Amino acid sequence: MYYEKTQKERIQELEEKVLLEIKKYISKHGYSPSVRDLKRLAGIPSTSTTFQYMKRLQLKGLIDWDPYKVRSLKVLKS
Repeated sequence: MYYEKTQKERIQELEEKVLLEIKKYISKHGYSPSVRDLKRLAGIPSTSTTFQYMKRLQLKGLIDWDPYKVRSLKVLKS
């Protein structure tokens, strides 16, 4: 039987991928990725969509950043 993930499951997987890519980038470089870096690393087609995933993670209390400052992204919970 063919199993297709629900939209909610796909969104949750992408949120997890974005968070993982943020952590990996900070660990490797010592500073946070830009939205465009994150877009490329997570394989998301647009910066607007990437920003929406970041906003979801922020609302969940997992990350925080100042959208008016470059590379101000930080992970709040491990």
